[in-house]
Amino acid sequence: MRDQELRDRRGAAERLARGALATLIGAAMLGVAGAAAAQPTTPEVDRGAEPSEPAPSQRDLIEEFRSGAQTDAAEEIEEEPAPKLSPEEALEQAYADLKSEEEPIWRAAEEKVTKSWSQSGSDSMDLLLERGRTAMQREDWAAATEHLTDLVNLAPAFAEGWNMRASAYFHQEETGAALADLANAIALEPRHFSAYSGLGVLFEQIGDPRRALAAHREALAIHPNLENSLNAVRRLAPTADGRPI
Repeated sequence: MRDQELRDRRGAAERLARGALATLIGAAMLGVAGAAAAQPTTPEVDRGAEPSEPAPSQRDLIEEFRSGAQTDAAEEIEEEPAPKLSPEEALEQAYADLKSEEEPIWRAAEEKVTKSWSQSGSDSMDLLLERGRTAMQREDWAAATEHLTDLVNLAPAFAEGWNMRASAYFHQEETGAALADLANAIALEPRHFSAYSGLGVLFEQIGDPRRALAAHREALAIHPNLENSLNAVRRLAPTADGRPI
């Protein structure tokens, strides 16, 4: 797209240059003809006058115009802003920025990534997700589970539906169901660091620190600045395997 825009701009600049050049040539020709008609056959020369600079020739004027037009066109092209990233490219950049050591950068990236998880592509599915979240904010876990079950049944390929229902199950102490939903979420979105972190929480809760540690490390491989997983690894590593983060 950017290449086509540049070609269009170059074409417009060239058309402008040709039009102005034709006007300049016509004016120059008229000026030359008029000057020739008005010029005396044997002009008197003022011997005491300083010699004046010769007037630019028609060729000089044309070349000067061409040079200026090309320079203007080049400057216009150079000032063209960088092309915007596509949504897919922007998301990939956000995942890369999660690894930044600068907090404002990785926090902004985290927000972009988590926001992308909530976009199913369907307004009705997004509404079910929002209803599930609203019920969870009220701690109405049964209602949340109902809304989110409708969501995963209607949109089984939407990873965030499974992830959020796992959270609702977790608060109802339905550990097996929560584990199964998190596994589905990760299968659909392998970079879902929140789902990996949730697995870590569940494994630790059921007394499996080694698996909990492994799950949190998977989360950190995607998002090295994820605070709850960082804290969990620091807590679990000394006794689970003795390895650092």
